[in-house]
Amino acid sequence: MGYSRGRRVGNQIFIAGCVASDGDGNVMGKDAYEQTIYIIEKIEKYLRELNGELPDVVSTITHLKDFKHFDDYCRAFKEKFGEINPVNTTIATNSMVLSEHLVEITAIAIDTKE
Repeated sequence: MGYSRGRRVGNQIFIAGCVASDGDGNVMGKDAYEQTIYIIEKIEKYLRELNGELPDVVSTITHLKDFKHFDDYCRAFKEKFGEINPVNTTIATNSMVLSEHLVEITAIAIDTKE
């Protein structure tokens, strides 16, 4: 498609919007909570591939298919990020990659160990 899933520039790591799909395109998670957990674990995997880690995340942008999913999304987000507390913007959208996708998250990280 002409873009990278993740890219490192100096100590900054940019992770493109991730949805809850596996490598074969199967939707993972039946609700926004499960999809958010899957997505954050996916982001963490891409960060590790670029020599980063989840605590390096400073900003996220989230698209929700509907704001009715906000509480489930927030619960999962807090569980996975804990005390990291990245800044976040959440946007409601009525169209996602697949109709089963409820959440999409983009992340920016800064590796302070470099």
